[in-house]
Amino acid sequence: MRPVTDPYGGINPIIDKMIGNAYDIVKYVAKYLREIRYVAENMGTIFAAANLTLKSTVIAEGTGANTLLVPIVDAIPRANIENIAVLAVDAAGNLVFPANNTFSYVFNMAGEVFISIASSALLSSTYRITVTYRNPDDE
Repeated sequence: MRPVTDPYGGINPIIDKMIGNAYDIVKYVAKYLREIRYVAENMGTIFAAANLTLKSTVIAEGTGANTLLVPIVDAIPRANIENIAVLAVDAAGNLVFPANNTFSYVFNMAGEVFISIASSALLSSTYRITVTYRNPDDE
């Protein structure tokens, strides 16, 4: 026998309890409905971005010359490459970004990165070349 103060004292107390528990979940979903809608509407973009997460980093040591030619991994089809970024690490361990007075780079048709070094302080630096590409297996 249930007391009269029992909130689940109806014909189906288990169902009443489940509906009562569901209220907290529905309230939580309603609270974040804007975010859920945003994710749902942008799933195509999110999926496309997920395919760009592959990165390969090539480390090249400066040779003391004003130019450096670095071959990029042959396993990456050229059509799948989305971006190439090059940073130099000087003797003190500082990151140096490409600029007119430091260095510049070009990705040529042969699949190599050609680095032209303008600063004599960077002739023997380490260069980090990061290649962002689409996964060839997803096409």
